[in-house]
Amino acid sequence: MYLYNAGDGEALAYTFPAVEVSAGEYIVLHYRSLPEEDIVDELFALDESGGTYSHPEARDFWVAENKARLPKSDVVLLKNSFMGEIIDAVMYSESGKTEWKTDALKAAARAAVEAGFYTSDLPADLPCSDGLTATRTLSRQSDGTWFVTKTSGATPGYENCTIPY
Repeated sequence: MYLYNAGDGEALAYTFPAVEVSAGEYIVLHYRSLPEEDIVDELFALDESGGTYSHPEARDFWVAENKARLPKSDVVLLKNSFMGEIIDAVMYSESGKTEWKTDALKAAARAAVEAGFYTSDLPADLPCSDGLTATRTLSRQSDGTWFVTKTSGATPGYENCTIPY
């Protein structure tokens, strides 16, 4: 699988290593890592990785980056391979935005709509990222809607938080 963050560009896309994942298992991609020696991609056991934010019951993968990678407006596409089909997408924008600031963001937003994950590629029609912090994240609900979670509502490795901010 291949994760493309249009705000970062293709050069910083993440390719997941080949690994067998069991049904019902959560995968956590840590988009930023602290300089800890015991963090490793969990290719075998779910508790292989240490680190402050590793999850003992989810499969942790780590991006070797120590700065924030997700801007306030972005398009993230999960593909089955580099040139493959989009298998999931998330788009969000801060309030007041009426257009994407780069051609890469515009193209990724169009691709997410063409793949059927959204009905509009306009930033104003997308989930609003206002209020996001390290402890409040966007959460997709079972009905397909998105919202910013309550404080301490980030739930990597668990079911998504259902309480909005």
